[in-house]
Amino acid sequence: MAMMATVAFAHFDVQRGLEQALEWLPKAPTVRERLLRALKSPEPIERSSALYAARALPAEDGLSLALLGLSDPSVLVRFAARRLLEEGKAWEPLYRELMHPHEHKRLLHRAILNILARLDLERTLKVASEIYRGQGKEAWREDLWLRHNAGYILLAGIQQLGRSDLLEVFRAVLEQEPHPSPLVLLPAVQAFLNG
Repeated sequence: MAMMATVAFAHFDVQRGLEQALEWLPKAPTVRERLLRALKSPEPIERSSALYAARALPAEDGLSLALLGLSDPSVLVRFAARRLLEEGKAWEPLYRELMHPHEHKRLLHRAILNILARLDLERTLKVASEIYRGQGKEAWREDLWLRHNAGYILLAGIQQLGRSDLLEVFRAVLEQEPHPSPLVLLPAVQAFLNG
C-alpha cells in the first residue's frame, strides 16, 4: 500500500512522492542507492514505485535509473521508466525500445510512439511512416492501434510542419490495402479531407 501511495503522490508532487518512498525504500547511505536497491527487488510494484520516486532526483540520476528500468522484464516497470525518460527528453532510448516490438508490449509501444512525437515530431515521422505502412516489423503490421497512432502522427506532420509529402504515405497504404481496418483508414481520410 505504501508503494502505491508513492506512485499517487509522485503524480502530483514528485518531492512528496520521494519523501513518502523513503518510508519503505531499502536502507542505504544515499537516496540514489536506496532507489537502486529497490530496482533490484523481485517485486515489479517495488521497482516501478522506485522509478516514480526517482522523478524527484536531479535529471542525470533519474535518467540513469530510468535506463535500468527500461530494460526490466516487467512492462509495469517499463511504463514507469518511460515517464522519466520523457521528462528527461531521452528520445534515443525510447526509440531503441520501440524497435523491439513484442505482443506483450503493445500498449507500452503506443505510449512510446506518442512520446517520441511530442519530443521531436520531425524525427519521429520516419518511424511513424514505417509503422503506418506496416513495414519493418511484423508486429507493427498486426497492431492496428499502433498504426492508427502513427497515422495521426503523420497527420500532425502535415498540419504542423507543412509536410504535404506525407500524403503519399496515406495514398500508398490505401493502394496496398484495398480494405484497410477503420483504425488505419481514419487518419488517411482526415489527411485527405484536410490536405
